[in-house]
Amino acid sequence: MTRRMNTATREIHFRDYLIVSIGASYGSGQGNPDVPGKPEEFDPDIKRWQKILILPTLYKVTEEAIVWMKNRFKQKFTTIARARKWIIDMDPGPLWLEPNAHRSVLSGHSRGTRLIENTRRGNLITFLTFARSGSTINDGLFGGRTDEDGKPIDGWIDNKGQLDELKVVENLRFMDALIIDIGGVESN
Repeated sequence: MTRRMNTATREIHFRDYLIVSIGASYGSGQGNPDVPGKPEEFDPDIKRWQKILILPTLYKVTEEAIVWMKNRFKQKFTTIARARKWIIDMDPGPLWLEPNAHRSVLSGHSRGTRLIENTRRGNLITFLTFARSGSTINDGLFGGRTDEDGKPIDGWIDNKGQLDELKVVENLRFMDALIIDIGGVESN
């Protein structure tokens, strides 16, 4: 028995667009690590929190329920902790594709570029990011980042600024788009 198959052909012209991102933590993906951390067992070291968390024991709540409440408290009230500059311990900690810069493939810029890619129509996206968490215009964009004492933070790239890194790409290939996101302000 011979089977007959219908075939169709279609010509697609692929175009690879180069989109590059520079800037600070919003662009790098600091808030969206590739592998999120997990909050460690909540161990408050401040007496007032001990008073709040001891109340359930007065009602003979099980130890398992208390641990659940402590962990839930820690997960839901990170805004309070952040406002008070408290640190929530993570075990394991979050992981970024490039930890020194907190660069993640889950950054908003990276996700946005994937939304416009359409291989069926031949639109491919090459996305490169040079964004580094903690950058400012002068300290990160134009030059390498430094700490309070003026010591280089970006020794892993010879303390170059993002624009210096960008020059290498400009010499190799035409950029179709450049996303610049710098100077975001943290609200209290």
